[in-house]
Amino acid sequence: MTATPCPCCGAAMTVKKQKNGRPWLGCSPCKVITLVHGADGVAKFKARTGWKEEEATTATPPAAPAAGAAPKEKKEPEPKPAATGGHAARRAARRAGA
Repeated sequence: MTATPCPCCGAAMTVKKQKNGRPWLGCSPCKVITLVHGADGVAKFKARTGWKEEEATTATPPAAPAAGAAPKEKKEPEPKPAATGGHAARRAARRAGA
């Protein structure tokens, strides 16, 4: 199998296999991800690189949090302050009839 260079930094990209069997490439140094879509795209990728599904590693899902770990609390967004001047204030004054 030939190494596929990263289009961004030129480093060799790691070929991995999606759950559906299609290949995807990831560059460790610059974090670029390239996905191969469609049957024609997968066929062309296999022909050009010599990729075989059994050679690729399957992408693993992120690890689940520890059993005793407390869930993170979500912060409520702060309300936006009311407009104090400018166009919004003039428009509000016109609507109020002032």
